[in-house]
Amino acid sequence: MIKRTTTYDSKVFKEFTRLDKENHHSVVHFYELHEDEVNGMNLEERFVMLVGYANALFEIDSFKRYCNVANEIIELSISQNIQFYNGEDVYLKTLFQKAKSHYSLLEYKDSEHIVKELTRMVPNHKPYHQLLFFSMLRQRPNGVKKLLNLGIVLYLIGVALIVVDVSLSYFIEKIQFISPLYIALLSISVVTLLGGVLAHRVFVYFKVLQIRNKAKAFRKRKKDSL
Repeated sequence: MIKRTTTYDSKVFKEFTRLDKENHHSVVHFYELHEDEVNGMNLEERFVMLVGYANALFEIDSFKRYCNVANEIIELSISQNIQFYNGEDVYLKTLFQKAKSHYSLLEYKDSEHIVKELTRMVPNHKPYHQLLFFSMLRQRPNGVKKLLNLGIVLYLIGVALIVVDVSLSYFIEKIQFISPLYIALLSISVVTLLGGVLAHRVFVYFKVLQIRNKAKAFRKRKKDSL
């Protein structure tokens, strides 16, 4: 059952609280069926239903719709000073789920932006660091892209030379320099590809570490100044 703390008892709200929260599709269907009525409810009931609806959208991987509803929850949370609901920090939870939604939608820049702010607010929360790491990792700088593209081109040239070498061996004597050339090209391509991936990964790791440490230092200075 969906728990609530409101003192209001509209008919639609009562029906909503009786829904099985594990049946996410039924929660989504019910909310969307009664959306006009929900918009006319008092703030407390509407907020509870919005949170339940948003959680259900997230669980059924409807990330685009979730982001739209999450924006409304975040705005209400700030404007009405609503931080906790059912023992959870609804503001932080909604932001984190929104970041994960953007990540699932391949919107890595948006995910990175949100989770950076979350890391600054709660520097020691490991899930924030992990999502920040992967959001930044998926965004390869132009230098890394060029390095990887070079590695792929060298690899393809090496493969093409192998094909040429094998094909020619059936008709004429093997050309001596081709074999060392494609071995060199393939070796360089592998080093280039692995080097580009590894260098980017290490850079992102230390960047996340830097963001976390700066946030921890800032909060420590703030705490010491009180």
